[in-house]
Amino acid sequence: MMNFKAFHMSERGEGHLHDGRVCQDSSASFSDECGTVAVVSDGHGGCDYVRSQIGSAMACEAAVKNIRRLFENISPEAFLAEPDMMLIQLEAAIINDWNESVRSHYEANPFTEEELDCVSEKAGASYRSGHRIERAYGATLIAAAVTRDYWFGIQIGDGKCAAFDEAGICTQPIPWDEKCFLNKTTSICGSDALRDFRHFYSEKIPTAVFMGSDGIDDSFKNEEDMYDFYKTILYAFSISDYTQAVDELKAYLPRLSKEGSADDVSIAAWMDMDALKSVVDKIKAEGEEAEEPEENKKTEEEKETIENEKSEEGNEAEEGKKAEEEIETAETRKEENYESRQQPRFCCMCGAKLVPGQRFCQCGARILLNAVEVNPDDADGEKKNLFYYLERFISYYL
Repeated sequence: MMNFKAFHMSERGEGHLHDGRVCQDSSASFSDECGTVAVVSDGHGGCDYVRSQIGSAMACEAAVKNIRRLFENISPEAFLAEPDMMLIQLEAAIINDWNESVRSHYEANPFTEEELDCVSEKAGASYRSGHRIERAYGATLIAAAVTRDYWFGIQIGDGKCAAFDEAGICTQPIPWDEKCFLNKTTSICGSDALRDFRHFYSEKIPTAVFMGSDGIDDSFKNEEDMYDFYKTILYAFSISDYTQAVDELKAYLPRLSKEGSADDVSIAAWMDMDALKSVVDKIKAEGEEAEEPEENKKTEEEKETIENEKSEEGNEAEEGKKAEEEIETAETRKEENYESRQQPRFCCMCGAKLVPGQRFCQCGARILLNAVEVNPDDADGEKKNLFYYLERFISYYL
């Protein structure tokens, strides 16, 4: 039995706040008896895309509308019989609806001189003649949907879709488009938009799927750090009231933008709440197990080096003493390195300094995932857990 919940949020980036620009991102989500959907759209930031914030909202609306229509009119058997064709038809319908919305909006709201003064000379001439006006509304789109029988993701442009399976392993199932590089991206406003869409589907349903605009993934130096960020969110949701967790994450996004990309930031996601705790437990267990073997490997290598030196010199007694001293030095160095990497250094429950290598604080809180596990029964701890964990994460990774 699956119990999916979805959320979405978009916040203006630090750079847009500084320059007085609007948030060009949009997002949407819904969940009902037919299925669950989450959507993110990032309006383009170039000067010629003067209505991209409107275009991104239209992209989300078109995606939600047409995915609902698919759920209502296409049986799981029909979808799974020809999934690629079904998804291509879905993508074509989204593009068509988006273009119709753009045309309707433009006809009711012609470009103002103020807008046209902001665009390039070439774009201004095109917009004044009514040609390629959809470019002014350009945006990317990522949408993921799940039913009891299958799930799928569709995407055009940049941003990332990250899925967590039942073992807590994170992947990006939607194929990447090499045309999305640095500041260049494919777009729903493109003349070849249908060809630029890509998609993924599977009958093996993940526990959670996150979609983030490029303002999210550009806030991290690599994808592993981005995955760790989503793991931190999963952990917080597993021990928090759902609505409170959503509100606190939304309030936290501006901080992520400020410390990271400075771009607008959007996250949309759905999670199987019944399976979430089990997956989080596996992620925590994997993190604890992965740490120790690496340290053991280092110690074994140092021991082997010591044994070789002892054999070469041939003085077992003297070299045995030397080996013990060097092993002790190595262990001390290992503890110092371990201590320097630990986050947090102080317990969030009682404030006590954490001893390197310990698994429990003196107050009984368990230390894991660079944070302290809050007892879900502790009402005071539950009130602050999501913000606390994100605060610790962002100070550690950014």
